[in-house]
Amino acid sequence: MDIIVLGSGTGTPSVRRSPSSLTVKAGGLRVLIDSGSGTLRRLAEANIPVQSIHHIFYTHFHPDHTADLGPILFALKYTVIPERTDPMGLWGPAGFNAFFDFLHKAWGHWIIPSTFDLALEDLPLNGPQQVKLGDVLIESHPVQHKDPSLGYRIEHGGKVLAVSGDSEYCKGLVEAAQGADLFVCECSRPDDMKTPGHMGPTEAGRTAREAGAKRLLLTHFYPECDAADVLTPCRKEFPGEVILAEDLMHLKI
Repeated sequence: MDIIVLGSGTGTPSVRRSPSSLTVKAGGLRVLIDSGSGTLRRLAEANIPVQSIHHIFYTHFHPDHTADLGPILFALKYTVIPERTDPMGLWGPAGFNAFFDFLHKAWGHWIIPSTFDLALEDLPLNGPQQVKLGDVLIESHPVQHKDPSLGYRIEHGGKVLAVSGDSEYCKGLVEAAQGADLFVCECSRPDDMKTPGHMGPTEAGRTAREAGAKRLLLTHFYPECDAADVLTPCRKEFPGEVILAEDLMHLKI
């Protein structure tokens, strides 16, 4: 699996960090997880054509995770040559279809494809849900942020990637990250500035340790994290390798 961090930040404006987005290439598929504002630009900077995205999975509906959905669909409809004909899947927690309806009402036909099919799927919140895409398995897990919110577990070729989305420490997240080769986990603020619905470095490390993850990639940093030492408290909880995400960082598992 090839992973590129497109956005390692939050809704706070930052030259260094765009809001949340991550792309994963596995089994011939390219999957986007979240698309905060600036995702289209980061895709271009990473030399990833927007038409190469097969599916987008959303963790929740906050603007710093969804803002570029409309622009992505607009780009696919009007700027891609040759025109896209391959279908695209959009996935999100329960209520995603209703969320998309609001976007449609706001932007009208400009975001509705005319040359390819768009499949929208709500993922229930009553436990893990599995989506099989060729030989790639994507499993959603309800997590504790703002309802509805999901974390994801992606399996391919015997390798596992887990992505927290936004979440506090919770059982669902430990399950999603169980034995992961790489666990991408939010670490919004230092421990002494922790806010509800988010984790600091100690909880992120605890989650990774309890899950038995092999490597931990911390992301979703507010500016306060850039001015603080988040590695030390995280490493006190987690014995494996800890990496601090940066936009356009490329990892393989």
